[in-house]
Amino acid sequence: MKSKKLIILLATVLLLVLGSGAYLLSSGKLVSNAPYEKEITNLETLSSSNETSDIEQDLQNTDLNDIDKELGDIENEINTSE
Repeated sequence: MKSKKLIILLATVLLLVLGSGAYLLSSGKLVSNAPYEKEITNLETLSSSNETSDIEQDLQNTDLNDIDKELGDIENEINTSE
């Protein structure tokens, strides 16, 4: 009888954990926003045209000035953990 109650308890806990995880993943609360989300969105909305003027316009609208900023932070973190 004890083992049956234990199985029911474990199944309930498992369902709660899986349900909570599914909710967090679907709501986007578990995933943090990228610091460069605007630039990523711009890259995803590039023109599909092969015309030179359209390609130049896409390049002008893309801001990649701080693209390597996070790499310095990662490098510092790696160096401090050694």
